Amino acid sequence: MNATLYHHPNCSTCKKARAWLSARGLTPVLIDLREQAPSTEVLRDVLERSTLPLRRLFNTSGQAYRAGEFKTRLETMTEAESL
Repeated sequence: MNATLYHHPNCSTCKKARAWLSARGLTPVLIDLREQAPSTEVLRDVLERSTLPLRRLFNTSGQAYRAGEFKTRLETMTEAESL
């Protein structure tokens, strides 16, 4: 079984995710987020299949998240706008 992993190659959390998948016998298809962001449809599918809140789809420790003031903005955005 294969998995798709959208990642930043040098991100320590992404490296941990690759190791976690590998330990379970999964060989992820790696997609560099800087080159190809997931589509709205992919994000919606991930959200629907997970038990996580929408905000967990965001890198809350990232510079873009902080610079874009997404912590505050997400409170008033619709799900469609967030995705």
